[in-house]
Amino acid sequence: MSGAEFFSILSVAALSSVGHCIGMCSGFAIVLARFLSGKGKIFSAAMIAGYNLARICAYMLLGFIFGSLGGVFTLSLVARGYLFFAIGVFMAVLGVALIRRGAVLNFIEKNAFLSKILNEKMKAAISKNSVLGFLTLGFLNGLLPCGVVYYFLALAVASGSGAKGAAIAATFGVVSFFAMSFYALVLKAVSEKFKKHALNLSGAAIIIYGIYLSFIGFTASNG
Repeated sequence: MSGAEFFSILSVAALSSVGHCIGMCSGFAIVLARFLSGKGKIFSAAMIAGYNLARICAYMLLGFIFGSLGGVFTLSLVARGYLFFAIGVFMAVLGVALIRRGAVLNFIEKNAFLSKILNEKMKAAISKNSVLGFLTLGFLNGLLPCGVVYYFLALAVASGSGAKGAAIAATFGVVSFFAMSFYALVLKAVSEKFKKHALNLSGAAIIIYGIYLSFIGFTASNG
């Protein structure tokens, strides 16, 4: 993992957690809070950790799958160059979509078939009102269509390795957990304007890294 890639992962994960993930996942936080109402501190801490660990496991599974798929392109330098170029363009478009929001982001994140299946499974998990049910909910949360997750899956594909893809996805999951926890515990009074700036910065970071990756891909495919 290059220094630029590592910096990109950390910065986008931290900034997007405040600017995008909190809004996307706030509903799950409310459901979890209701389940933990009246429970002891140790049990509540264990449940929150377990919920997020399950979510990170889902990210790692996706990262492994997409990283393994990207490995198909490592057999040819030219093919890998084209892959990098295409992923870079996708990242740039994704970054603009996150900043502008609206129709483009909705199109990228919308997957009616997958969302319907996951929503049904989530409702079933919530209705159980049990430890296993909420661990399952955490795992399903990690599978939801999300523009930010797509960025890290694109990085996983570019890594060309299932193990590296899982590591990239795990890094995002861990950083997002600590960033969202810090926000929830310390930065509750932060304005919507701050969250918007954080989202814009994460989008800009995605655009910059996308351009960088496209340049590498263009150079490799024309070398």
